[in-house]
Amino acid sequence: MNNEISITPVPRQDFKRQHDQYELSLNTADLDRMFANFISYIDASQNTVRTYKISLRQWFKYMQKFSIRQPVREDVQAYRQYLSDNGKKPTTIQNYIVAVKRFFSWTEDAGLYPNVAAHVKGAQISRSFKKDYLTSQQARHVLEPRT
Repeated sequence: MNNEISITPVPRQDFKRQHDQYELSLNTADLDRMFANFISYIDASQNTVRTYKISLRQWFKYMQKFSIRQPVREDVQAYRQYLSDNGKKPTTIQNYIVAVKRFFSWTEDAGLYPNVAAHVKGAQISRSFKKDYLTSQQARHVLEPRT
């Protein structure tokens, strides 16, 4: 475990009782170290790393904006609503929440902070509109010269 991270580890079984004693550092250097450790933990593709970096940067900006030092489940739920209220599309919200959930899963596995996002649902994504491909006949009709 990296002892440069400024979160005091606690035994997993004590998270629920002692959760209020621990804070996530919002110091940029600490966040950079945490993110690097998190990325090595998830062993993800470059696209996933880029998406998570963007998503987690937004989460930490939200925490700073609202002075959240000890996030709880309700903070993650409020963040989801905040994203929606600020015009983010459901797919974007879903991606952001997935990154936050993976991050807190890692903090718990590493003994750094409880997984406060474990049972938070992502955004509701409408399944009513799906892109359909043109049939061969439709494609020919579209490509036919007009006279």
